[in-house]
Amino acid sequence: MNATATQALIERPSCPNCRAEGKTVVRTTIAEIGRWPKFCGSHYRLEELGLSPETPLSIRWCIACDLGFADPLLDPEHVRRLYNDVIVKPQARATYARSLDYRRRQARLILSLLEANGPQTEPRRLLDFGAGWGLFLHEARDRGWEPHAIELADEERSCLEKDEFKVYPVLDDAPDGFFDAVGSTQVLEHVADFQEITRACAAKLRRGGLLYIDVPNAGHFARRHGSWSANPLEHVNYFTHRFLTRWLSHQPGFELVWPRLLASPRQSWRAVRQALGLSPLTVIFRKRFIK
Repeated sequence: MNATATQALIERPSCPNCRAEGKTVVRTTIAEIGRWPKFCGSHYRLEELGLSPETPLSIRWCIACDLGFADPLLDPEHVRRLYNDVIVKPQARATYARSLDYRRRQARLILSLLEANGPQTEPRRLLDFGAGWGLFLHEARDRGWEPHAIELADEERSCLEKDEFKVYPVLDDAPDGFFDAVGSTQVLEHVADFQEITRACAAKLRRGGLLYIDVPNAGHFARRHGSWSANPLEHVNYFTHRFLTRWLSHQPGFELVWPRLLASPRQSWRAVRQALGLSPLTVIFRKRFIK
């Protein structure tokens, strides 16, 4: 990425996938974000970033790739502040708890798909990148998986360790070719280098293992315009079904497992709804090892 750092910000005017210049669809500032409903009250302390309230932020859209991306990005130090100092964890946990039923249903759906399509070896090992407070890991453990985690936020990592999950400090520390399933839920929208992270996750898979990705669906037309829900501080990528499936399908060794348009009626219906931005964006790929 051709980027320059200025006052804790990293410019990102071009699509991180094809390098085409992105059309700006949202313009905002830190002060404006602080007035949005999600950020009002005590949930966020945006002043802890140490940036001017008038710091400009935007979301761009690549017409060629169908990918949205934030411009500029926070530098690594300010990203660390965002997830450890700006977000007030007790309030964040309360907000998280209100969506617990939905998150649990998504976790169970993904695990059912992994069990139906993945290797039947025992023990089945799973690596969750950006595991948060561990809902997905707990669901996996209850179903007989051996769950492992990557988590960068201090409080969440401590919670996982107290629950006796194996937590690796960074992705590189997890063993290659070891896991039956590797992936993330509601994480890749937060990380600028999602391509490199996805490839690194795939390297952790055993032969025939499955890569799962669950991200917010930005495919609906209304979500490509300014709204109270756009958050370029935290969400630095905006994925669509078209981008995610085409990008991964063109990576060496990836094979789409779910949802496939011309498979069962249920899969076809889910693929259509994802393409229209009407349902959560969840995809599962098999990593085929090329000779």
